[in-house]
Amino acid sequence: MRCRSWAGWILVAAPGLTLASDGYGAVRCDNVHTRPCRITWELPSSNVGFLGLESFDAATGTWIFIVELPRKASGTTAQPVPGGAFYRVVSCKEAVTTRPCRSSRLHWAPFQAASAADLPPHVALPGDLTSVLRVHREFGLPHANFDYNLGLMLMALDVLCGMDMPAMTRPDVQYDRQLGPTAEQWALMTPDLWMHNEYYARYAYRREACDVGQPPAASSSPTLLPSKTRSAR
Repeated sequence: MRCRSWAGWILVAAPGLTLASDGYGAVRCDNVHTRPCRITWELPSSNVGFLGLESFDAATGTWIFIVELPRKASGTTAQPVPGGAFYRVVSCKEAVTTRPCRSSRLHWAPFQAASAADLPPHVALPGDLTSVLRVHREFGLPHANFDYNLGLMLMALDVLCGMDMPAMTRPDVQYDRQLGPTAEQWALMTPDLWMHNEYYARYAYRREACDVGQPPAASSSPTLLPSKTRSAR
């Protein structure tokens, strides 16, 4: 296995594990606009021999083992994780190399730039996705961060397609994207929840397309954040 240091974490290339794709429990991080992302996990049971946090490395197409977690049904990482990647919690019966192991649902931890000017003007989409996704820096930092993360996530999904793809963790408040949030949902909406809905919907679409063997279609048209979300920071 290969190891390297990444913002205080010790990263190890994960061995080949037998992973069920049912999405065993959920992971998430909230309020990333006000603090760094710390991964929170919720599993149906703590009766496991090993619990570990992994991050998906789109450059190599592999899941990277980051750190062993306390064998608890729920908890939060002691350190924040780097943004701009998918995360999951893997639970095994005895040890990291023991089969079978189970994967939690995935969560996208967004990269948060300090200012819109720090982000590139566009993200080039790979493979069959020949277009570019524009980063609308003129709309302010929350929108620019969203555009940039959407581009990073689409690139990761292009690599994940054809691999084991557990479901993504559902947003706490989920709404119909065609109709928009109801008044009750809107009262509970935050920038994090709105973006989680957008990431979740795109992941679900790509996951379904990959399952049936269809190449995902490019979608570079901008998604304008509601004014309430765009002005919040």
